Amino acid sequence: MGAPTLNCHFGGVVITVNSLELIGAVGARILAEELDKSLSNAQAGIARYLLDRLQKDQTIAIVHAVINDKELSSKVFVAIPANVAEGTDLPARVVTGERNATYFRNREPPNGEQALLVVNIDDIQNVSLGDMTRIGSKMLTDRMDLWVDIAAKDLVLPETSKEVWKAALKGLTDAHVFTVGQLAKYISATRARIQEEGQPLQSTLGYCLPILRVPRDSTLAIAEQQQRHRSAWKKKFEQMVHERAPLLGMKLLPSTGASSKRSSMRHKLGILRLRRWPSSSGRPTGSTDSSRGSRPKRSLWRRRRSTSIWIRMMAS
Repeated sequence: MGAPTLNCHFGGVVITVNSLELIGAVGARILAEELDKSLSNAQAGIARYLLDRLQKDQTIAIVHAVINDKELSSKVFVAIPANVAEGTDLPARVVTGERNATYFRNREPPNGEQALLVVNIDDIQNVSLGDMTRIGSKMLTDRMDLWVDIAAKDLVLPETSKEVWKAALKGLTDAHVFTVGQLAKYISATRARIQEEGQPLQSTLGYCLPILRVPRDSTLAIAEQQQRHRSAWKKKFEQMVHERAPLLGMKLLPSTGASSKRSSMRHKLGILRLRRWPSSSGRPTGSTDSSRGSRPKRSLWRRRRSTSIWIRMMAS
């Protein structure tokens, strides 16, 4: 599809599989599934899909996968703005001079196709495109089952191992937010190591973690009875991300859930303690009254100020 095969090093991991092709295949499969659901409803009318705020190379990869699928391309009219298609090898038939996806919001496909596929690259048109089905980062990363189905194709891998792989990736994305590009490279590298070196799935998942900026753990394993449970993998990856990732300078993104909220509260309280107890002696700093020993004076104003700081931190 014109994109070069990756041959990059991430913490010693060499990726020889084109991760953009993987993104393209997943995006095209999602589009096909969504279109099948729409066509099953005779009253649905023209289906309209939006490649929503993906990176340019990811958008182009999905478009290539769609137009190279004979069955899918016969059903979908594709319109890619010229400024997005510039510098790519997309055929002229899918390139349009219309920069705004809103232009196609109420238009019929010109050749009787059953669906429209257009592109949104910014937030300006967001509200106006609310009636289109969006294929964006969230939809892509929510479908780890499709990633594995595509990545595991032609691999000598038992069905049970594929189920474990799916559970692991779902647990991983539950534990932390990773970009589409990061996940594509991680899954591609996992496939390559299994295919080329015959390594076990679980240890390979741990070996390739530096791609996600998480330290390598070649001994990664989950108890056999829990291997197909995403919650077990989520717990494992949460521990690895929050305890080890800072070693690589990884910026942790906020997540939801009671455990993450408790962790956030503990972190904020720790900052508050450092502000209030900065001395190495472990006692609060401040002026002292020789007649009262080393106990610091704390005025009502200071107590109120400390309380105010604590309240603002917990509310932020």
